[in-house]
Amino acid sequence: MPKGWIVPLVGLVWFVSLVACAPEEEDDPAALAPTAISPDERGTCKGAGNCGTAGALRWSLPLEGRYFLKDYGDDGPIVLPEWMPYGNEFPPPEAVAHDGTLYYYEQERFRAVDTETGELLWTEEIDPDRPKAVDGVQAVGDTLVVYAQATRTEEGLLYLVDPEKDSPRWQRVDVPLWSAASGNGPAKDTRLLLESELAGPRAGELDRYFLLDVATGEVEWDADLPERPDRDSLTGNVVYVEKSPRKDEKGSARIFRIDMADGRELSDFLVPGEPREGERVHATETGELVLGSSSCGKQGDGCDADPVRALDAETGELLWEYHENAAILSLVERGATTLVYIQDKDGYRSVDAHTGAVVDEDVSGDTENLIDQFGASDSWWRRERGPDDDLRMAPAKPFGPGVGEFSVKFAAGTRYLTSYVTAEGEAVGVYLGCAPDGMRSRRMDAPAPGQECVSPRLFTVDYGV
Repeated sequence: MPKGWIVPLVGLVWFVSLVACAPEEEDDPAALAPTAISPDERGTCKGAGNCGTAGALRWSLPLEGRYFLKDYGDDGPIVLPEWMPYGNEFPPPEAVAHDGTLYYYEQERFRAVDTETGELLWTEEIDPDRPKAVDGVQAVGDTLVVYAQATRTEEGLLYLVDPEKDSPRWQRVDVPLWSAASGNGPAKDTRLLLESELAGPRAGELDRYFLLDVATGEVEWDADLPERPDRDSLTGNVVYVEKSPRKDEKGSARIFRIDMADGRELSDFLVPGEPREGERVHATETGELVLGSSSCGKQGDGCDADPVRALDAETGELLWEYHENAAILSLVERGATTLVYIQDKDGYRSVDAHTGAVVDEDVSGDTENLIDQFGASDSWWRRERGPDDDLRMAPAKPFGPGVGEFSVKFAAGTRYLTSYVTAEGEAVGVYLGCAPDGMRSRRMDAPAPGQECVSPRLFTVDYGV
């Protein structure tokens, strides 16, 4: 298990005149040795000539403002702006990557960053005069959908952001949004299906939904649905809603077909076989409903999910069932056929959505359609760290299809945010952290608890695939 810090060889080229750009009070005992993200200017992998290499620093962006390391005990610290460490009512900073732009947000303050260069495109605050907690952000079409909750009334708030390159525009949509909504609602093209917050005698029921066109901000319809629709259960014409019996009930699950034009129920049918826990509906545009889990349930060998199966989208007839346990990762259109990307105990492959026949024996190199399977974790290090290991420098261990063994240890308080694919098809992870030489000792007169970070960084690291 590695201890302390290691200066990555891939970043040595960025250390020219490092002393000149180091933060003030560099003799502070809290400061550790610098790494490739320490320079105050934006850096990129093109200068080092190692773009695409596993563990290479693709770019690093210094963040303006005052930041602190909030300590979470055995879970280690994370970097937060000075106004966030006082309480736990706000979710930590997050990021969403879409169409060549990374949208990093600290509650209502958004920064748009070019994913290729790390250049800051714009900074914008969304409805800054309204106290709120931002719970999530979702890209639908070319619009950013911002889910929030009013801090005083706990009212659900919804914002639509047109992320133009130089001057983004936002609007609040006056809709009865469920206050616990936090993103990733079922969406197709520019239409988004959202849960409604009910008032009066039906308050607390979660079966009322409305379809919103995010391009116009108009509600097309609202209707009672039998159950919460799954994220990938919409097509251009139909919403498919699966309702399973409760645990104390017997019987089969049933799928309801809902008209996307007006919310009317078109028909329904029974799902063959016994209900399966964790099964989700994935609807295709070619007439199939693919049912299965979205995760194998663990990293490494094996798969805990039930076998994937497919039904005819109109009749419910069973078309096929995969011969072993597998998880559904994505649906990919190839000509007139829909391919189902799955993971089984042997790896990643694609099958025909209509026949179940294996089309590609190995799709692990298709990062664009598997990007949701990439990520990073430091839980392994926390379990195995020695008594002298500095918890502030916990390294993150990336994972994903085809990713080899390496660790990300450029920063203190490293936190993985999201992943994206470059124009060349390379997978990149996004992180938030503090340049190690930018940490400062705790001070009684500081505006926030914890160690101050005078060198906060948003940075990206290549997966090597």
